[in-house]
Amino acid sequence: SNLPGVSTQPIRSVQATDFEAVDAKIHHVVPFPINFTAQSVPTVYYTHPDAAPLRVLASVLSSKYLHTEIREKGGAYGGGAVAGSGTFTFYSYRDPKNLETFSVYRESGEWALA
Repeated sequence: SNLPGVSTQPIRSVQATDFEAVDAKIHHVVPFPINFTAQSVPTVYYTHPDAAPLRVLASVLSSKYLHTEIREKGGAYGGGAVAGSGTFTFYSYRDPKNLETFSVYRESGEWALA
């Protein structure tokens, strides 16, 4: 294709052995008053005994803590947590207070333990 930004390189599939997790703190500045955020931490795969409790924790955090903190207090359109594929991921979307949302992610562990 001759469209700008379209790669002419062939698509290469990535095997699980080719992937290496890295700690990356990336913040893309865009000219919009709202943002999308995510933060993931490595956990266990679905065959591990802790996988089911992590999925339940993600659901409880999403509905009982993150919804209140991110959407109702923070003004984001939505947010939550999901557990699966070896990661526990927090996310928010259309978030006007994206930097404060990362504090909410960090504080969710204390809420869960209370």
